[in-house]
Amino acid sequence: MGLMVDCLKCISSACCRLKIEVDIKEYNKLIEVGIKDKMITYTDIFLKQNAKYKNRRKELDKMHKDIFAKVRKDDNGNCILLDSKMECSIYNNRPKVCKDYKHSRCKNIRD
Repeated sequence: MGLMVDCLKCISSACCRLKIEVDIKEYNKLIEVGIKDKMITYTDIFLKQNAKYKNRRKELDKMHKDIFAKVRKDDNGNCILLDSKMECSIYNNRPKVCKDYKHSRCKNIRD
């Protein structure tokens, strides 16, 4: 099993470019951290292309509850939660997928 990534000591990891998706529970926790504007829900993505369903938001949210939202990327394709030093700006509250990320995956993704 690979070592856990210490984002505060990262050297050229690939995790900063992964798609970070969260379920509805984690989304709500991240809203409390104040990063709602840095995420987009899959319901919102769907409604941008299918506005006629806007009155069915609650149903759509239930459909997407397990993969409810994703963290946006910056113009370079990096996680928008990274600060100017490429460190996670919400490290202590980062999503589970980030906490579970293992070093062994970095080399494979970079290759």
